Amino acid sequence: MTIANGSGIFTAGDRFASPAYYHSSLLGKYGNLSLGGEFLWSGAKKIVGSNKSNNKGYTLVSKYKVMPSLSVALQYFYIEGMSVPGDGVFSSDDFISAGSGGVSNFKGTRVKVKYSLNKYVAIDFNWYNQDSIDSTLAALNAGGTVTQGFWNRNSTNRFQLNTVLKF
Repeated sequence: MTIANGSGIFTAGDRFASPAYYHSSLLGKYGNLSLGGEFLWSGAKKIVGSNKSNNKGYTLVSKYKVMPSLSVALQYFYIEGMSVPGDGVFSSDDFISAGSGGVSNFKGTRVKVKYSLNKYVAIDFNWYNQDSIDSTLAALNAGGTVTQGFWNRNSTNRFQLNTVLKF
């Protein structure tokens, strides 16, 4: 079994909602099964009109290698609007973004099935399900007044097929 833990502090000055962001993660592996999670939080204060602090987030990850060429992964994300650096602008780019950078203010699931054809070529299928957490932040983003990182739709699904090449 392998366990890894990491943490970091990102200082952002007064450009975003919080002057500092914190991150801690844990990953465990036993045989073909990997389990992990991350916890994110910041010093951001409540935005006027919102009843939430919007400064915490977490992810849960599981991956199982069915056979050497096939793996299945399930991830759950709960990322409040101001829990990540840049209020979402510098967060996960895998989920659909409201702007041109990363995204926050969402909860969602990602399911990934990956099949390796050989050591240089693989195909993976991804399903993303994504919902908004705080409608106040979503409304702020719709007007473009705070950040382009806040997710501003109620719900969406995306299906994606990738060809992965290793050089």
